[in-house]
Amino acid sequence: MRSLDFTLGLICLVSVPLLARGAPPTEQNQESQSSSRDEQANLYTSLVQQLGNTEFAKRKEAFLELWKAGPKAIAAVESGLGSKNLQIAQGSEILLPILKLDGLGPSSELYSLVIEPTPAKISTLCSNRHWRLAEQVLLGSESIKEQLAGFAGTSFLSLIGRLAMRQGDPTIAWPIVRAATNPLENNYKGSNLAIWISKQQNLELGDSFIAPDREALELLYEGKVAAALKKPASDVLKERIYSRYGLWNALSKEEVRKLYLQESFGVSQQAAEAILFEYAGNFRAADELWQTLLGSEGEEQTSDFELEISNALKLLEEVDFGSRNQLILALMASGRCDAVGQYLRQTDQDAAFDFLASDGKYESVFELQGLQSDFSNFQQWLKNQKTRLQAQAMQFGRDPALDAFAQASHMCNIMVGLGYKSEAEQYFETICEVADNKQHLWDRALWLWMNRDESRQLALRVIGTHFRTLSANTRRSILKNFFPELGVSASLLAANIPVLEPEPPLFEALDHLQACDNSYFEQHGSSIEAWLRKVEKVILRDNANDPARLVLQLKDLASLAQLSNLKDYALELALTQIELKNVAPEHWNIAADIYMNRGDAARAADILAGLRSASSSSYSHSMLVKEGNALLLSGQLEKHDELARTRWMRPLALTRIRQGSFHYGNVASELFDQADFGNAEEYAKTAVQHADFGSYDVYQSCRELGQIYEEQKMYAESAEVLRIPLLESLRPRASLIEFQVASKQLHFLRYLIIRERIHRAVGCIERGEFQAAERHMKVGERSKPQDIEMVVLCYPKLVAAGQNELAQRLFDSYDSVMQKQLQRWPNDAMAANNLAWMYARCDRKLEEALKLAQKGVSLAPSSPTYLDTLAEVHYRSGRVDAAVNAMKKCVRLNPRERHYRENLERFAARRP
Repeated sequence: MRSLDFTLGLICLVSVPLLARGAPPTEQNQESQSSSRDEQANLYTSLVQQLGNTEFAKRKEAFLELWKAGPKAIAAVESGLGSKNLQIAQGSEILLPILKLDGLGPSSELYSLVIEPTPAKISTLCSNRHWRLAEQVLLGSESIKEQLAGFAGTSFLSLIGRLAMRQGDPTIAWPIVRAATNPLENNYKGSNLAIWISKQQNLELGDSFIAPDREALELLYEGKVAAALKKPASDVLKERIYSRYGLWNALSKEEVRKLYLQESFGVSQQAAEAILFEYAGNFRAADELWQTLLGSEGEEQTSDFELEISNALKLLEEVDFGSRNQLILALMASGRCDAVGQYLRQTDQDAAFDFLASDGKYESVFELQGLQSDFSNFQQWLKNQKTRLQAQAMQFGRDPALDAFAQASHMCNIMVGLGYKSEAEQYFETICEVADNKQHLWDRALWLWMNRDESRQLALRVIGTHFRTLSANTRRSILKNFFPELGVSASLLAANIPVLEPEPPLFEALDHLQACDNSYFEQHGSSIEAWLRKVEKVILRDNANDPARLVLQLKDLASLAQLSNLKDYALELALTQIELKNVAPEHWNIAADIYMNRGDAARAADILAGLRSASSSSYSHSMLVKEGNALLLSGQLEKHDELARTRWMRPLALTRIRQGSFHYGNVASELFDQADFGNAEEYAKTAVQHADFGSYDVYQSCRELGQIYEEQKMYAESAEVLRIPLLESLRPRASLIEFQVASKQLHFLRYLIIRERIHRAVGCIERGEFQAAERHMKVGERSKPQDIEMVVLCYPKLVAAGQNELAQRLFDSYDSVMQKQLQRWPNDAMAANNLAWMYARCDRKLEEALKLAQKGVSLAPSSPTYLDTLAEVHYRSGRVDAAVNAMKKCVRLNPRERHYRENLERFAARRP
């Protein structure tokens, strides 16, 4: 009983204060609490005002006090957002999201990271595991999000992914990635990387995530294109869907055509609309529009194509300046490139030079330059050119000189290709004399066209007579540009050639070193390894106090050793640098590659993981893919899956200028060079998905993906991709066509147009759509009648499909054009080579092919391209041993070209 009484008593004692607390407050208590709240509110308001104090210490103290108060200070801080005092407004903006966090007390250390935030400060917060705080700071700072929308986002997001990986959970980075990749309202261009990543990694966006077109984009990134189009969507998203997903039939609808032809009017609008009808498959409507514009009889009945070109030229001369580029693109896309070439001759001779030269119209090129096509006025022309180049070289502005000297080197290259080698040598001698020690000309212009097979040999012969008299900087520029595979160590390698008997000219030795031709040096009593080891000693001696340069130069030696099949020495150099904690990624890559080739994938994975831990900046996205492959091959599946989760959590900057930083397209290019086409395709498709509409970026991304498909013989897929930038640029002032015209590079755009037509024709043949295929073949031929790749790809497929008559018409048409080219320019080595290649790949006229191929090789004996053709002709004619020997020479001349190695394997295995 006592026990029970005690318990009841205790309950009563405890209950009394509880009941008291639950009693209704008196009037006095209410006034007291209200007064206390007012005092507190006044205190917080006062602290908010202190955020604008001129003394840093007082601003900091107020910030920390408000942070300490937590949610109770939210109302006061919200009132500070509209303050006219910029410091109060900015401080309130930073502080407000932080107040909503639980369990995180203020500190001076954290204050320094959240006040005036930067991407670097946010990454520091993440490295200290303050992920939620970092997210809130990022969400509250529009300026940081604007910074991360550009190239600054590249390294930041890559680092964030690595930090999360090191802390054991890649997904903790997701809120930061989500905030950083969600475009600001004024930056939205129809894609959303945050939504895309969420679908790739099955991550939540959350209801508070606000983005334009979110519902449609989520369906789109799930692959539900039709469902996405049924949702409310902005015009910019609709445009992107129709082009990026190949919904060409939709272009037959007027409302869709209006999307793409905004601000268009007059003849340029009609021309662009004709292309839209063409892409929609409505050929009749397209032909009717062109007939209205050019007075033609229609695509199928046109007999006077020259009249069409004449009328098109008149339109270009008369059309409004703002719409002219739209008309130029429409004419090129329809195969009427001759009109554009003639227009350029009248308005921009520099642009016309490259445009006409790329089409083999050499008489027009010489006429533009004032040179008679029979070279009868060559000596006087040469004097005039020297005067012109001297005037350009004296100008302080760099660009005029660059354009003039680049064009001069191009002209030299054309002369060499047409067999005018003596004249080309005189011209290049003049160019070198005028350029003298002007390093920027050597760096940016002279080597552009003279670094190609026979032209390169001629250039090196001429330069060799001047080399010792040039300045050290100019010599370095020459070596860097003409021997790129030697890297920054080119000068050092040139200065430390081993003793050879008999001693060869400098450039000859460097040429054989770059080609990794060890047999050449053995014949002269030495070896590549002896040369590299000699230079290694010099590097170690001279760079003891310059570790950065030492690493770069040893990297060059390791790369050369690897390419020269000196695997043990390459590994020795690479491992030495790794053990010294040097984080140049090339060393780690070389070591990983060698271990992979030796079948030790686990060791390769360890090497790459070591780089990932040692350096955040040196470990690239393509290395992540390589490490993932090594983990898979070594059976470390759990580690592979963990690493893979960071792949899309470390997005790369997608907006790029021509020489931009890392992005998905760059990763695709690196993987393509490694023949990793599966991964390359995935990254390239992502780059295409998010590239800006109608931009140079989408042109580059689509070209890269098209090449990946072409390498895999997926021609229909390539055509779909290559059409995207053409469609998106069919409006006035589209950025891609504006850039191509301004930079005088319309010939690059024409190349894309021709590849699209060739691959489109192949796709039609494969589907049995022969009438459409014939149309695309005609347009391609009109665009560039010397591009024999149309015959090489289409002829065998037409024959296999039983379309012998159509195949014959195609073959005869290109054969006739190429024969006329050789009649006019009998020493045109490229034309001879191309015709021989066409004959060989079609298994036609093989005896004539042999004569042409041998002629090409005799005109350009140092060209592996021409030797490759000769090897193909031998192989198709049953001379397998001769084919193998020719391909061995190709590989010796260019051991880095995958195509030559693959052909050597094909011939040796007697595969078709």
